[in-house]
Amino acid sequence: MPSRIHALPSTQTFDVLVLGSQIAGAVAGALLARRGYRVLSIEHTPLASDYLEDDFRLPFGPTVLPQLRHLPSAQAIFEELGVGPEVARASRPLGGLQILSERARLDLFPDEARRRVEMRRELGPDPGDIPKAIDALIVREEQNAPYFAGQMGMPAEGILDRLRLRRAARGLRIGDATELVNPPDHPLARGLKELWRLSNNLVEQESLPEPNVVDQPARAALRPLAQWLRGLSRFSGGEAGLAALLQKRIETSGGTVLRGDGAVVEELLVERGRIAAVKLLDSQNHYRAHMVVAALDGLALRELLPVTLRQRQLQALDAVRIRSQLVTLNLVVRAAGLPPGLAEVAVGVPGGRTRSFLLQVSPAERIRGVTDPPEKLITLAMQVTPQSLAAGAEGVRKLLHELRAGAEAFLPFLSRHVVLESSPQLSARSPAASQRRLHPRLEIARPRQLGVTGLGPRSVLKNVVLANQEVLPGLGLEGQFLAGLSAAGCIQKLMRKADPLARR
Repeated sequence: MPSRIHALPSTQTFDVLVLGSQIAGAVAGALLARRGYRVLSIEHTPLASDYLEDDFRLPFGPTVLPQLRHLPSAQAIFEELGVGPEVARASRPLGGLQILSERARLDLFPDEARRRVEMRRELGPDPGDIPKAIDALIVREEQNAPYFAGQMGMPAEGILDRLRLRRAARGLRIGDATELVNPPDHPLARGLKELWRLSNNLVEQESLPEPNVVDQPARAALRPLAQWLRGLSRFSGGEAGLAALLQKRIETSGGTVLRGDGAVVEELLVERGRIAAVKLLDSQNHYRAHMVVAALDGLALRELLPVTLRQRQLQALDAVRIRSQLVTLNLVVRAAGLPPGLAEVAVGVPGGRTRSFLLQVSPAERIRGVTDPPEKLITLAMQVTPQSLAAGAEGVRKLLHELRAGAEAFLPFLSRHVVLESSPQLSARSPAASQRRLHPRLEIARPRQLGVTGLGPRSVLKNVVLANQEVLPGLGLEGQFLAGLSAAGCIQKLMRKADPLARR
């Protein structure tokens, strides 16, 4: 009987390895591939956008994004990558937001004139200071847009970068809009507070040090709220679809993308404080790269590293705490169950101690066949603590009951029209959803820059650059584009220093 021949492990070497699937990492990988670097992207933790339940395709959470044309950094990236037309085809504007309360239903139109008329209709001839603060915030952030196109160098690394950021920040228009996020007890005020929390990923700074780069521009933390007020959009596949589009650009620029079951990392091999190689699950191959872009959460990165290394060299990751995340309830309903005038995206502000929630209305998507008339999908989401989700299925059901009760206060005939009720946190068809952190809001015990930064890109191993939502969490989606730009620029500088003949 002939002896069995075992395949020897092979090693493939790249300039840059992108580990993870967050948008910031996809941006960095696509830019570096476009600029001539040999890039390998390993998904490891794919950003799945939906799951199946009883013949319906349902989302893990709301797919609400600001309009990408209002993000100057995103537009600069799309132009360099040549994906502007593809992004435009995959995007659909949603218009304005709606705030629902026991006393009022207020539409916050992107158009200033329509918004003022609506506020006078709902709040009376003298609506107070909050409408004026909304107008001022939107105008100010439109004027600040050039400073967020990527040239500010956020987040700053080192003394020289901090000085450049301080100099650039002097041109920012700063105003006092604290009444929008720390307002009196009013339904409009509570709704704006919830919108602010939903538009960024960083919690309010209470006992942590004040920003150490500039003093006043901590108001940049309000920038994501201004972008939501300027208009929302739905991108096909949500953030996962946007990341996938950018990953395809890695491939068209000559890079390699590993997806699915064959792209799960088993181990990161570390030598002398550097990631020397990546080993995939059920594979004999080792992948090496001069630089590694970490496009996954710090906790997921720690789990892949040797235990002996974690406490000694990754202390910066311990500064991150998840304060809240979203729990989701999907309701497929007959169209007759929706009240007239309900917007596609609304924030519900129930009375009493019931928590505020986000409501999104979209067409229900059946896997097979179409009903007549077609059903609608209501996606409800509420911010809860990670501990409450970790309490088990019964604890999750209590949260979902509170969420549905809050929605029924504004949708009185909802129950009789529900066709399907499902939560990704409980669905047997979506077991991984219980482990996913939907829109985590982070508390990061580090000094902030402009009130929006988190972990530094070079805060871990020598050849690792962070490009995830923990770098600029206070800027929401825009922060991921800026983090990707920062990571790409950082790697180019480091590789030039390491090798004078490195390609541009």
